[in-house]
Amino acid sequence: MNVPQLSLVHRYKPSGIADRPAPVIFLFHGYGSDEEDLFSFAPELPEAYAVISARAPYPMQPFGNAWYALDFTATHGKWSDLEQARESRDRIVTFIDEAIEAYELDSMNVTLIGFSQGTVLSYAV
Repeated sequence: MNVPQLSLVHRYKPSGIADRPAPVIFLFHGYGSDEEDLFSFAPELPEAYAVISARAPYPMQPFGNAWYALDFTATHGKWSDLEQARESRDRIVTFIDEAIEAYELDSMNVTLIGFSQGTVLSYAV
């Protein structure tokens, strides 16, 4: 299956359902990771679900990605870039809509799962 180019780089595992729009699970990784990380769980999830694992939009050096910047050297403890977090939240909403349309998924049966920053943004959505 060709993976369509959407607003976020992603991995896709189709559902085992062929006769109707499938439910979908979206996976959002944590700080410093990528779409491959949580996608490794896709074979363990129910076969009826399509699984989509997205890559955060901010590349880190030397590798990995973030949904928003963190600064662990801030004077008063860890600092998060809240503007980037809001932008990523909005990008996730757009991405979910794009993916549901592109893969013809069930828009009424959508589950978000995240780790670390991915959890924060899943909850924010």
